[in-house]
Amino acid sequence: MKRSDKLEVIEQLTNEINSYNHFYIADISGLNAEITSNLRRLCNKREVKLVK
Repeated sequence: MKRSDKLEVIEQLTNEINSYNHFYIADISGLNAEITSNLRRLCNKREVKLVK
């Protein structure tokens, strides 16, 4: 990834994080497909934005 691309991603993340009062960072890489799908549904139901 080019440095300019990295800077763009960082800027987008910064803007996203600053747009919320609260945010959490979690590692869900160890979850299987079924659990991940259930988590996404629950987040959607409770109006929580889940970004990978």
